[in-house]
Amino acid sequence: MTGFRTYAALAGLAVAAALAASIAGNVRQGAALVRAQACIAAIKPDARAGADPRRLCDGVIADRWARAVQADTCDQALAARPENRFGVASNCSGPVKALVAQRDVAARERDAAQADLKQTRADQVAAINRATAAVTAQAERKARAAAAVQGAPRGPSGLVICDARCLRDRTVAGPDQGD
Repeated sequence: MTGFRTYAALAGLAVAAALAASIAGNVRQGAALVRAQACIAAIKPDARAGADPRRLCDGVIADRWARAVQADTCDQALAARPENRFGVASNCSGPVKALVAQRDVAARERDAAQADLKQTRADQVAAINRATAAVTAQAERKARAAAAVQGAPRGPSGLVICDARCLRDRTVAGPDQGD
């Protein structure tokens, strides 16, 4: 019977060791579960202020969380009106910054083209006004000259007869005065 007791004691020790290993595994799993729950709680949008996923979560999860927060901050900076340029510069990725820079360059080029077009139109209006004034002045000179010819003394043949005194009288209110 001593052999039976020895085997029973050994079996008991084996069961105790298995039970201890099982308990230790359960404790490790419980600790892992607590860490996972703390990580999940820290990642939630309404997480308490002291919860830092970079400290509580696995490195891969923390990195992805940090990139997601950075992308969200970038989106908020782009959506702000006026745009938050510091937020874009500090939170957005290189391709987004390049796209924003291209958009800004295109906007400046558009504004410059619009300013050039406005100036060209103003120059055209000024040129049209100058041409109109020149044509009006020329028409007035022509009308004054025609009036001077019509008012000149005529001979029996109907032709204008004008000596030096007549010319002086006609040019006192000369056709080019006032231009």
